[in-house]
Amino acid sequence: NVFIQLKKVEIIVAMIMTQKIIRVIDDLKLSGYSIIQNVIGRGVHGTCDAQEVTDVLSNNCILVLCTQEEAQKLLQEIAPILEKYGGICYMSDVQKLKLH
Repeated sequence: NVFIQLKKVEIIVAMIMTQKIIRVIDDLKLSGYSIIQNVIGRGVHGTCDAQEVTDVLSNNCILVLCTQEEAQKLLQEIAPILEKYGGICYMSDVQKLKLH
């Protein structure tokens, strides 16, 4: 099989909270992450498109690929941050292409 089963954790937070989430990822010694900046959209709190005002109010999406165990630890650590400062988190099953 050329694919590895992993979890993908997607964390959408205000730009000013991004470094706090990255510190958690680093503290857990996860292998890495990707950041998509200036995420816009609409949800239960209305439309989020702060780019017109300032980048400080914009949202980032932090993507982390990890094992189930690592994902559970990450979710446990970031849940209080999201509850206090706002944000949203998704987790899904993914298959990563195993490169030689």
